[in-house]
Amino acid sequence: MAKVIIISLYQPPAANKNTFKEEMVKMMDSFNGAKVIIGGDWNINFHNEANCIKDITEFYNIKPRITRITRPESGTCIDNYCTNMDGIFRVSHVSFSDHLAIIESFKGETTEI
Repeated sequence: MAKVIIISLYQPPAANKNTFKEEMVKMMDSFNGAKVIIGGDWNINFHNEANCIKDITEFYNIKPRITRITRPESGTCIDNYCTNMDGIFRVSHVSFSDHLAIIESFKGETTEI
């Protein structure tokens, strides 16, 4: 059975984007090609084609899966799942604070480690 790594993250809006990218590369390198789901509040607008992590997502083949607005107040998509797995990814109508919830489901077996 393939190993699946699930990460939840929050990047503060004022965080240094270069430091974030460096840490993402270190983290992805440590996974040695495992199946990965990285979800959370990235505070990176995925609607902006020039977003600061596009090179990382392309290099590691982890695709952003949410395409709709997740923060209606700003009209941005800053909450997302980036993964190399197939699944169903959507934005909920449920709102937590000023963000809409994002939902992911995929088929897979689970086992305790």
